[in-house]
Amino acid sequence: MNSEKVFQEIMERLSKHELTKIVAAGSTNTDKSALAEGASVWLDWLDVVISGKYGRIHHVINTATSGQTSSEMLEFLESDALSYKPEILIITAGEEDCDLQNNISVEKFTENLKAMVSKARESVPGIIIVLQTSPGFDRKMLADDGEEGKAEAHKAYMDAVREAAKSENCLLSDIDERMELLRGSYPEEYREIMQDSCTLNCTGHMLWGLDLGRLFGGKLPESQELYCEEGLGFQSLLDNLSEEE
Repeated sequence: MNSEKVFQEIMERLSKHELTKIVAAGSTNTDKSALAEGASVWLDWLDVVISGKYGRIHHVINTATSGQTSSEMLEFLESDALSYKPEILIITAGEEDCDLQNNISVEKFTENLKAMVSKARESVPGIIIVLQTSPGFDRKMLADDGEEGKAEAHKAYMDAVREAAKSENCLLSDIDERMELLRGSYPEEYREIMQDSCTLNCTGHMLWGLDLGRLFGGKLPESQELYCEEGLGFQSLLDNLSEEE
């Protein structure tokens, strides 16, 4: 996720201390109700990290609904997310689409992503759009449940997110790439940040938010560093793994 230069537009806006509405559209790993251990998801940690650097010059709004596919996200994007007229929209999709039971092909998923981008730009001129991958699944746990195909399909859908970000000139937050480094090198440590085979726990969300916050040029307040020691430790481990790549 070494994309600091790419996120320059966001950092410049936040540095001007202009009121900025940041809205997240997503599914299970963004919706607070899917987190059994508590109510802080990655978006909340992004909020904290932005405040630590820029102050309270923004509002963060979570419109995610657990279980939504990209088709459902597209259907409700106008009423759920764009009604807030955000300056920044973060779209995290694919984790439900790659479940073959939902019958959404990679091609249809790509079409939905591009349609969401188009709709957002038509509704809010000048909007900054971040397309975000969702973290990979625990393949062993899925295999134990007889769902190996879901983990394999996930890669194709995340590749579609990357391609859509490029073709539609959107920013890309690739948390999946980061998480795959951890899963591949330290599978047991990877399971320490998972709530179940497909959902991150509180520590995993902290890591995710810290990573994205860094792309926004944010900084964790010193008063939070001790509390976030575990998340910071995982982030440091991922940074070291990235350097070895």
